[in-house]
Amino acid sequence: MGSSSQGSAAVAAARVDLCALDLMPVFAKEMIAGGVAGAFSKTAIAPLERVKILLQVRAVLSLVPVEWINPCNTSTSVCGLPA
Repeated sequence: MGSSSQGSAAVAAARVDLCALDLMPVFAKEMIAGGVAGAFSKTAIAPLERVKILLQVRAVLSLVPVEWINPCNTSTSVCGLPA
């Protein structure tokens, strides 16, 4: 009587579209999410870190005398060797 139509409705309601992510364990989903977040954050912060390092190096080089950086002067033919 009504039980067969109720049974088929229950079976139809139980059918759910499954995605590949639904079949994965929770820890695997969390690892993927962490990897994506880490990659995004490194990509976003890398240019700022580069600017920071360049500014730090520029500040150090401004304190160092030029003679220390460039040992080659006009009195030597080859760097550090007398003419």
